[in-house]
Amino acid sequence: MSGLKKINEDDLDVIISIPYRVGLWMSRVDDVKLSKRDNRRELRALEAALGSVADMGKKMPFAADVAKRTLKAEREWMVWQTRKNFSADLRRALTLVEQTGGAPAMQEYRKMLFHVASIVAQAFGEVAPDHHEEAMLAEMVAKVADRFFDPLEKNPENISPAEKAALQKLRDALKG
Repeated sequence: MSGLKKINEDDLDVIISIPYRVGLWMSRVDDVKLSKRDNRRELRALEAALGSVADMGKKMPFAADVAKRTLKAEREWMVWQTRKNFSADLRRALTLVEQTGGAPAMQEYRKMLFHVASIVAQAFGEVAPDHHEEAMLAEMVAKVADRFFDPLEKNPENISPAEKAALQKLRDALKG
């Protein structure tokens, strides 16, 4: 059990919204053209990243529980998309996770957030137009999942300079 049942609804909402919101934030980093195809790929990558974490129940029980709850709350995603103060909510979520689950939960949560952001950052650059999008997305998620257990030390490939800067900013926020 992850300990999430012990916290109030507002705090739980912040904790489970942040994995979705970190992926959404990353998808908007270099959204110059606001291309629907690019956005669709990144949102599908976000869902795939959350799904890959949700499947890690035995290795990462806290993160898996959070990811499952995030996916289950899909009807809230439109509301989460309109929320302001992402940075403040991220800090609040990190504090709540540390208070709720201690250091192990905090480590899992940080890794999950960076994992989600990394997959979303790579979503557009990884998918070539002449390949089947679903197969390429699955391959990308599997490749990035290999780095899941040490994500703060490796830099994802095939991402724009703006996304690299955003990942560094996220890395810094997750460390402190």
